[in-house]
This record gives sequence, structure tokens and C-alpha cells, in this order.
Amino acid sequence: MLISLNWLRDYVEVPVPAPRLAEDLTMLGLNVEGLTHRPNPFAALRIGRVLSALRHPNADKLTVCTVDIGEGRPRQIVCGAPNVRAGLEVPVVPAGVCLPDGTLIKEGKLRGERSEGMICSAIELGLGADASGIMELAFGAAPGTPLSAHFGEEDWLLEIEVTPNRPDQLGVYGIAREVAALYRAPLRAPDTALPPGSAAALPPVAVEIRDPEGCPRYIARRLRGVTVGPSPAWLQARLATVGLRAINNVVDVTNYVLYETGHPLHAFDAARLAEGRIVVRRAAAGERLVTLDEQELTLTPEDLVIADAAAPVALAGIMGGEASKVAETTRELVLESAVFAPGRIRGSRRRHGLSSESSYRFERGAAGSMAALASARATALLVACAGAQAAQASDDVVAAPAVPRRLRLRPARVNALMGTALGPDAIAELLGRLELTAAPAGEELLVAVPDFRVDIGEEIDLIEEVARLYGYGAVPLENRMRNSLHGALSPAERAEAALQELLVGQGCQEVLTSSFMDEQHLDAMGLAAEDPRRRAVRLRNPLVSFNSVLRSSLVPGLLDVLITNFHRGQEELRVYELGRVYRARAGEALPEEPRQLALLLTGHSAPAHWSQPAAPVSLADLRGIVEAIAARTQRPLTISYEGADPYLVSGASFRVLEGERCVGQGGLLRPALLAELKQKREVFLLEFFVPYGAPSAPAHHTPLPSFPASRRDIALLVPEGLRWQAIAGCISGAGGE
Repeated sequence: MLISLNWLRDYVEVPVPAPRLAEDLTMLGLNVEGLTHRPNPFAALRIGRVLSALRHPNADKLTVCTVDIGEGRPRQIVCGAPNVRAGLEVPVVPAGVCLPDGTLIKEGKLRGERSEGMICSAIELGLGADASGIMELAFGAAPGTPLSAHFGEEDWLLEIEVTPNRPDQLGVYGIAREVAALYRAPLRAPDTALPPGSAAALPPVAVEIRDPEGCPRYIARRLRGVTVGPSPAWLQARLATVGLRAINNVVDVTNYVLYETGHPLHAFDAARLAEGRIVVRRAAAGERLVTLDEQELTLTPEDLVIADAAAPVALAGIMGGEASKVAETTRELVLESAVFAPGRIRGSRRRHGLSSESSYRFERGAAGSMAALASARATALLVACAGAQAAQASDDVVAAPAVPRRLRLRPARVNALMGTALGPDAIAELLGRLELTAAPAGEELLVAVPDFRVDIGEEIDLIEEVARLYGYGAVPLENRMRNSLHGALSPAERAEAALQELLVGQGCQEVLTSSFMDEQHLDAMGLAAEDPRRRAVRLRNPLVSFNSVLRSSLVPGLLDVLITNFHRGQEELRVYELGRVYRARAGEALPEEPRQLALLLTGHSAPAHWSQPAAPVSLADLRGIVEAIAARTQRPLTISYEGADPYLVSGASFRVLEGERCVGQGGLLRPALLAELKQKREVFLLEFFVPYGAPSAPAHHTPLPSFPASRRDIALLVPEGLRWQAIAGCISGAGGE
């Protein structure tokens, strides 16, 4: 969130330079991610006076002007604005000077007439959206006066990372509250006073809340005599500092108050509300709403809407409707300031794919006290900026009163955790600077928590506030609270660690893949309907369609790793993953979550040697890993070459048996599963359904061989169809190795 230092100073004195403020706020827990110096963008622009304005001899829509900008001689400027005329006070960009957006204005000729600068409109200065004509100033300034004397100012912008649990920091006033607490400075609240005679006895707004859970409080204020038009220059410039474009005075005021207080507002054209009513309710199934950005939404009963007597006029907390928007003809407003349930706003935002500054804040939590402040502040600004007359009081409907929060805090606990010796009065003073009122209650403190601090719910949260203001740097290095905790790995954890050590010794690298997957992977693997891996756990609200279920196998994740590496030119892979899979259980809310092992090999089994070329990975490499696991875990694992899954090539795959039970499988991956890669190398997969379960074999030492190795090539004539296992078993039975 961008915070203007000049705007911040409206509410609190900042006694330190901007860089020091950024450092202090970071140590207070408000991470300042960036600090930018913003020079006055209007310093090189001038206020000029048009001395003459004559029709261009070669163009009907251009005017040749002579403009005094205080240089001793007037400049000739060709202007295309229809409202330029002699006697106007105007903003001028002399030739050789840049506009605020960086555009360089050059001296040149327009249709044969020399032009030595530019007379600007509001949109060209970034002070509004009006491009219909040049800005007409009324400062009475001497020609040549820098425009910066009346527009813009030097500023510093702080980019603050606001965590989701601190919605109170999503406004300049909220940051000012933290600064005031940090420097023990007085906090000035936004001015909500109405000028004398600006309040009148207007008819109340008929507000009905039919969903108290979704909208605990709704504040409506009626305003009459509104004149919709451009905002004052100070308001436009202030919005520009945080990257907002001025639209009109009504919209600009609601945007200004949102960034000031952190609480969203919305203004309805009262004449467009059927029967002048406001009804906060659930939408009916199939109801439609056209939003301000001209999207037509089909609503569901899960959506909270603001409606009039006939139909929805806004999607609550997210965006207003086109039918009741403020237009140039608007003369009467209903100003909304409400509190909405975060979960309800979040659901509608995701359901309809809509996001706004308002939804961002309501999703994190809104406070009734800030809703009241925002309503009063916006009312005062609309009176000042739009000539409105306000109702004497707002129509404040509280459907579900907020429950006051009071927490008990033990000073002894504060000191035990912080290693300090603070007394109750010192702790109460620190909390009081953050508007957390603490009163003695025996040996404890009873702390009243304001409603805008939604992050404080337990004693430890209060202790964190004490630590923040006391200063993390002031906490003693030696904590007086000492704990000695002794722990050890469980047998299962030790067995898993030994397994990982074995795999690393086999040249494998561990990978961690997503716990989500696309259910279509199971179809591509050709798994039978009764296969346990088909019992996938489906997500109710997946972020993307290809992550719609929890993984029921580790194989799809390894295939994604393979595809990612192949696309980046890495074709040598020996990777494994040891993690949980999730399988639904009939009649139970929670799924099975067994830990499994999967391994993928492709490329070469060993690097090339001068005596022989590199050997490609083969089925023997997978078999060797199985045998190594069997030896390490002392499990009687055997290999059967029948019955492997259909995603493995028949005849080049096997099952791993422990007695009669199948505990894993491995083999050559069918090329069809990776057709998009068009790879030429073979890919082998090994999947263990039960990765461990027995203690590791004790470590033992084998002496190095005393004699050099020798090789013998034995050729045997055997019947066709005889498996190698039979031969290996025969040799082993004769005492061979």
C-alpha cells in the first residue's frame, strides 16, 4: 500500500526524516518495502495569462495565442482548445520542459505558425479526466509564477506491506495511529464538522437489513443539492499521489475517504432507487445485476446484495450497479457506509471474478467505528466539494450489535516472555498508545480492545503489542524464561531418514511437488475404476481446473517435474519424492493420508568413461534400487514381472511383492503419456505404496577387496521364455553371487 508522507502529516507530526521513518516502521512490524522521493511534478511549469487569442489563418480549430509567462516578452502558443480566450489565467508548459508524465514539449510550427509551448488541460497535468478544454485558473497569480505554488508538492511515498490480519492499516489514518504510538505524538482525527447551515431536516432513508449475519450494520446518509463536477485541485492532487485518477467530486470523495480511513463507501443516486429504499438481503437465484464496469452478473442465494424496492443495485462490498450510479444529472445522494461479513464478500468476489479496493478491505474485516467515521468524513467533504446539504444525522441501522472485547493480561506473563521487568502501569501506558485501554483487575490488567483491531483475540496478541512498542531491540538478549526440551525421532522417522539417505546414495535428488493434481492424469494412467488411486478427494472451490483434486498418487507430480525439466533442456534426471497422498474413505469426512515413495529415472545410469560409452538407464537400475531398499530395511521383497499398471510397458515392468502383498511397482513408462515431449530417451518409474515399515539394518563395515576385479562373460543356451530370475536363482543356489 502506498502512503504519502504529506498526507500522513495531516494526522500526526512526524519528527524524523522519511528514511528514518521507514526504518522505524519496519521495526514496529509494518514492513516498508520501498521508499520513493517524489519531486514536485509542476516545478518547471508556469502560470500564464493569455494576452490575445486569434483564429489560426490556416486552421479553423486552432487559435494563435500570445501568453505572458513572466519572461519580459510574451510567447506565441498555438492552442486547439475551444475555451481559450484573452484574459484567461492558464497553466503553461514552456518549450523544452516536460509534462508531469515525462512528455517533452518542443518548439515547432503548427500549420505554419510558431508555437513556443503548450497551454494544458486537466488531463494533461494528471489533475483530472477533463480533456474538453484548457484549465481555467483563478489564483490571481503574477504571470510566471511556478505552478507548483498552487499544485503539487514534494513528497515521499512509502510502500508498506500490510498483512491480512491488519485491515486497520489499510488507510493513511491507520498508519498515522501507529506513527503516533511510536513517537508519542498526538493523533488528529479527520475533520467531520459540517459548516453552519449545511445540515437540514431531510427525510430518513428507509433501510432494512434482512441478513444480519452478512451485514451487522448499515449507515445511510441523505444529501441534497449535489452538483456533480470536477473536484478541487487539492483533492485531485492528493489522489494522484497514490495513483488514482480523478473522475468527479462525488466519486473522488468516496475514493479519498477509502484511502484515508481504510473503510469503503458507495454513493447511490437517490432518484434511481425504487421507492427510495435500501434493502440488504441475499440475492434470489437467477437475479441479474449490471455492475459499474458493465458486466452482467447472474446472482445466487450465496450473494449479498444491496437492493431497492424492485431489484439489486449493488453487489455488497464489491461493486455498485450501473442502474443507480452517480451521473452529471444527480442532485440527491444516498451515501452508504456499512459493515459486511468477510466470508460473504470473499465468496462473491471469487464466484464472479470481481475484485475491487472495497472487496480487498471488506474481506479482511471492517469495523463499525470506522464505518461511522468514514460516513461523517465523506459527508463533510461532499458538503465542501459538491455544495451538498446533508441530513442532520445518518440513518444508522445496527442489526447485530458488536460484542465488546475485553482480555485479561498478566504482567508476569509479559515479563516472562520478554525477559523484562515492566510494571503494570508501564504496560498499560504502552497499550494505551495503541488505543488499547488497560485497567487494573487484581494482579492482572483488563484490556478493552477496539473493534478495528480484529487481529487481537488472545493474551499473547496483547503481549506482542507491548513488545512492538517497547522495541524489539530493547528486549534483553538473555531471556529469563528458560526451557529445556528434549526430543528424538520416532522409529518411522528414523526409517524414513535411512531410506532417503539410501536414495541420495543412489544418485537421486529429492523433489517436492504440489499436493493438488488434475483428475485427468488418472484417466491418462489407465487406472481401473476399483483402483484405490481413483478415490480422489475433490476440492469444492479449486483455484484452477487442473488442480481440482488432492493427489492420490505421486506419479503425476513426478511427470510434471519431468516435463518442466525437458522443456528447459535438462534430460538427465534421477529424482524421488517421499510424501503423502490422499484417498477418500466412504462414509468418513477425512481421507486416508498414507506416505508413499515414487522415483523417476531417465538419461544415463552413469557418466561416460574413457573405456566405454555412457550406459542409458535401464530396468536393471530400478531393480537395483528395489534390492538396495530390501537390504537396507531388511524386508523380504521379491520381484514379479506380471500384473503391473497399464501406464507401464508390459514386459518391461514389474511388481514388488512382500510375501503375497504388492507393495510397489516399476517399469518403463508408456511413451503415449509424454507424447507432447517427443523425447527419444526412455523414462522409468518406480512407485512404492508402502515406503517403510521395518527398522533399518544396522550399519556394518565390509573390507575393501584384496585383489583386482576380473570379468567373465558366460554365454548360456536356455529355452525361449525362460526368465532371468530362474537363472539367477540357480546360480545363487550353487553358491554364486
